[in-house]
Amino acid sequence: MGKYKTIYGKIKGEDKMKTEAQIKKLFGGITERLMEVYVLFYICLFPLCMHDKYYDVLHFHFKIFWKPTIAYFVGFLIIGLLFLFCDALYNHGAIRRSYFDKLNKDEMSDTKGAKKANEEKNNFEAKKKWKICEVLKVGSLDISITVFLLILIISTIFAEYPYEAFWGDRGRYQGLLLWLMFYIAYWLVTRFYKFKKWHIFAYMGFASLVCMWGISNFFLNTYGMFEGTNDIFKYTFVSSIGNINTYTAFTGILYGVSVGMFISSEKLGTTIYAYIVVLIASFAHIMGLSDNAVLSMGIVLVAAPLLLWKSYKNVTKYFLVVTTYIAAMKITSLITLSGIGTMNDLDPSFQITFAGKEFFAKLIVVSVVLTMFFFGLAIKEHKGTKKINKKNINTEETVKLNTDNSKNSSKAVITGENTKSQEMVVKDEKSVIKKLKFAWCGVIVLVVAAIITVLVLANTGWHAELWAPYSNMLIFNDSWGTGRGLVWRLGMEYWHNDATLISKLFGYGPDTFYIITMDRFMNIMQNAGYGMFDSAHNEYFEYFITIGIFGLLAYVVFMITALKELFKDGVYSKIIGLAVLAYACQALVNIAVPIITPVLMIFMFAGIKVSKDSKIVRKS
Repeated sequence: MGKYKTIYGKIKGEDKMKTEAQIKKLFGGITERLMEVYVLFYICLFPLCMHDKYYDVLHFHFKIFWKPTIAYFVGFLIIGLLFLFCDALYNHGAIRRSYFDKLNKDEMSDTKGAKKANEEKNNFEAKKKWKICEVLKVGSLDISITVFLLILIISTIFAEYPYEAFWGDRGRYQGLLLWLMFYIAYWLVTRFYKFKKWHIFAYMGFASLVCMWGISNFFLNTYGMFEGTNDIFKYTFVSSIGNINTYTAFTGILYGVSVGMFISSEKLGTTIYAYIVVLIASFAHIMGLSDNAVLSMGIVLVAAPLLLWKSYKNVTKYFLVVTTYIAAMKITSLITLSGIGTMNDLDPSFQITFAGKEFFAKLIVVSVVLTMFFFGLAIKEHKGTKKINKKNINTEETVKLNTDNSKNSSKAVITGENTKSQEMVVKDEKSVIKKLKFAWCGVIVLVVAAIITVLVLANTGWHAELWAPYSNMLIFNDSWGTGRGLVWRLGMEYWHNDATLISKLFGYGPDTFYIITMDRFMNIMQNAGYGMFDSAHNEYFEYFITIGIFGLLAYVVFMITALKELFKDGVYSKIIGLAVLAYACQALVNIAVPIITPVLMIFMFAGIKVSKDSKIVRKS
């Protein structure tokens, strides 16, 4: 009888496990497909969406982000309840109980001595909190974004205009509501999304369409987008994105992804596809005309060697990327000088003007020489490895001895020697790459020092005639950066003279910079010829003013934590990390708008999920 009970119990246990697996597979499949649609829509189709040309481009993108995200939130709550219902109905609540069992696993034991029980009692609550985080898989990034959201909520509560702070409708719709949607998206993507390689290729393809549209606009092909408006707008609005500053924020993200993909790709097809996108992104970035592009391009080219150099092939590809970009600058410059009408005619950009200098052609020559040099090293290394591999095969085929023991022994010795030679080749290459990375760090330090020196000299009046052609970029005053100097000065005047202690700590309210400037500095802005400033044109400075010291610190911590996670594991997460880094750098002189930030955030959250999944695979 006992034997039959054991068999019955075993069968029952197997049925229970089967039911649990079926429930998880069913709901896992549903949530995975839903998140795949969500992520692909926002990184691929969202940037191409338009309603009424450029007239409502900002509000329309805001609307088609927050409304579907709310719907997804409600939908996933319903799915969660159905999951618990199925668990209770078909699995007797085993899945739900397993979570509580994990939480109670390390509870105090009565069998231990009184002294031991006392010690456990003192530490039990602290351990319980960490146990909850462990079971729910809550990490530092989850905590940092939650803290940032809480500060945004506090800032909105204490705001002088809480309604406007919630909606962000007096600025660029970057109020509390949008960040609540980002918070929801963060938990959905990092918990339920499953990355597939083709997703990133799909993004590159659709983003290239946006860029090709923008490249066409550079040649003043407007496609009827400016009917009934002033002709001036055809020089400042492009593609499906709108303002050129917003557009170059988008092209910077694509540039980071395409460069990372091209340098790290191994297969020929992937390499060719990635290079085509690098080419498109390079021209789009330059023809976007915004000088903000220099920052995003610069940080990608600075960071890529440190993240992606692993072989001579990677180094060769890197210098090919550099050559491509500066060649694209030169080609664009020649086009503008040829007499063909372009967007550059009204207000020439720094990159195109710089590429027109006589010495610029020499930069292309230097870059080509470096590319060919490392290409030669890559070929040499490849031939050396191939030769050793061939020698291994020939040795195994020709070694023929009478006894099995002597045969195996001879083969092992000879093959071992060849393998050792191959390892030495790889080791030598890695050693050189390590030295190159170290040298690259030295170059970065020298370049940063040179930039600081130039800025100091330009702003102290040393040989002013040298800096005059580049004064808009080098000399800090009210007109610097097309009025950015003025708006930053006005922002600091408000902070010093009008901001209360609460406002300094938690800000005036999310996305309320327009209210601050219009209430206090309208005459100054109009007299300077700028009309109004609804943004600080520096995301970090705007957060400093609108959500305070605590808000800025929380945002910076969140972004740094996210970048650390992206650069930790997996080549695809590093590629996405390059894109995030490109955006974060250009944000020093640009604005955040819900045309770009949803793409950035969803992409970043997807990259974080990739990194976490890579870490799990590596550990297993």
